[in-house]
Parts: sequence; structure tokens; C-alpha cells
Amino acid sequence: MWTPDTRLARHFTVRELDPEGAADGKHRDRLRELAGVLEIIRERTARPVIVTPSGGYQPPAEQQSRPWPPRKPTSQHRQARAADIIVRGMSSVDLANLVIALCRGGVLDAVGGVGCYRGFVHVDTRPRRSRQTLGYQLAMWAGDGIDLDRSAPRFSLG
Repeated sequence: MWTPDTRLARHFTVRELDPEGAADGKHRDRLRELAGVLEIIRERTARPVIVTPSGGYQPPAEQQSRPWPPRKPTSQHRQARAADIIVRGMSSVDLANLVIALCRGGVLDAVGGVGCYRGFVHVDTRPRRSRQTLGYQLAMWAGDGIDLDRSAPRFSLG
């Protein structure tokens, strides 16, 4: 049964990743995998991982009961493979660095994309590594993203 209180992982419920409760079979499996990734991040930070209010699965428009931010049909959020997360007490840059380090260390093999924005980090489980992350080189979007001057030395392409 798929209810708001259904556990997807020890610390994550449907309410957090599928607030509309609209996920079907394949999307439910993907959300369970995503929750497993978030559980590992929670273990490594020793702090709760918070999914932003519109940062989980975004169902098709006809299944939405509330307004959602516009997303492309190919968005990983629409595929039930993405979460926008925060960890209180950690900057987006530090959290993204941690996720990338866990990916490079083989701890988070399921992660296919990482993005750092002002106020949150995007993590997704797409099947192939995102070209935007350059093999886990952090993707940063200057328009909506963080102060690139602060983070540039941490993410050299060398």
C-alpha cells in the first residue's frame, strides 16, 4: 500500500519524496532507490537530510493537486529519480562536495547527477552519469547557483 506514511527507507517516507502520492510501479521503485541514496547521505552527515518542498517526484500535470515549478518532461524529478536536499549546518558547497566524494569513493554508485544551487543540492539516480557533472565534477549553475568565486578553487578541472 502506498500511503503518505509508507517508509521508503529508514528515515524517508512517501510524504517527503512523493507528496502527491501519484507514483506508479516503476516510479515507486525509483523512489525507493533514491531514498536509499538519501539514507547513506544522512548516515555520513549524521544529520537529517531534508527534501525541499518541491524537490521530489513531480507527477504529470493531470495528476497534480498543487502548483509545481515548471520542469522539462525529461527532468529527473519527473522520472522519480531526483531530490533537492538540504542538511542544516552544511552549506550547499560542502554538501555537494560530500556527495561527490561518496560517489568517487564508490559509496554512492547509484548517483548519476549532482548539482549545487543556492540553498540546496540536487542529487539524482539517472542511469548514466550526467554530462553536466563531468564525471562527478560538480555542476554549478551561475544564474540560480552559488557564488562561483567562493567555490572555484574547490572544483578545478585539472
